Amino acid sequence: MTILFCTLLLFAIVGGIVDLIRIKLQKKPLKKIMYKLKIIDLIAKLYVPVSFLILSIGGVWYTTTQGILERIYYDDIFLFVFTILVFILLFIAFTPSLALFIQYYNVEKNRIIEFDPVERKLFIESKRGKSKLEIDNSTIKLVEYFNGGLAKEPYNYEYLKITLNDNSKLILTNMITDLWYYEPLFQKVKRKHNKRRMYNPII
Repeated sequence: MTILFCTLLLFAIVGGIVDLIRIKLQKKPLKKIMYKLKIIDLIAKLYVPVSFLILSIGGVWYTTTQGILERIYYDDIFLFVFTILVFILLFIAFTPSLALFIQYYNVEKNRIIEFDPVERKLFIESKRGKSKLEIDNSTIKLVEYFNGGLAKEPYNYEYLKITLNDNSKLILTNMITDLWYYEPLFQKVKRKHNKRRMYNPII
C-alpha cells in the first residue's frame, strides 16, 4: 500500500510539473504547425485524476490506521461509516476526471492535426492514413464553445464543436493544445458560446 501510494504521489507531482512545462512550451502558432498526442499531453491531463485517487486512498488509509478520529471516537461503527463516506466523496471527485480523460483521449489518439493560421486552413489526418480532412474558413457554418469555468480546475477539459457546411460535426479538444490557438480559422464565422462548466463531457 505504501509503495503504491508513494508511486501515485510521485506521478501526481511530476504530472503537475509537466503540465507547467507544457504550458510554457505551447506558443501561439505564427506559421503552419502540426499537433499530435504526445506523452507530455497524457501526463499533464492524467495527473489530475491520479491526484484525486491519491486523496481517496490516503483519506481511507489515514482514517482507518492512524487518523485523529480514532483517538477521539472509540466506536468502530462510526469510524467505519466515516471512512466509507470519505472514500465515496473522493472517489466521486476522481471518477469524472478519469472519464473525461478517456473521452478526450479517444478523440485525439489516432489523428494528426496540421494548422495553418496564415492561410486559415486545418488538415486532419488519421495516423493510419485512412482519411484526411481539409477545412478552411469558408467551409465552417458554426463554432460552438464548451469552455471550463473561470478557474478551469479541477477538470481542465474544454472542446470545440465545429459544424461544417454539409452539417457534419468535428470536435477539437484542448488535450493537445489550447483551443484559442485556432481562432484565426474562425474569423467571421457564426459562434455559439455555451455556459461555462467545470465538467465538460463531449456531447
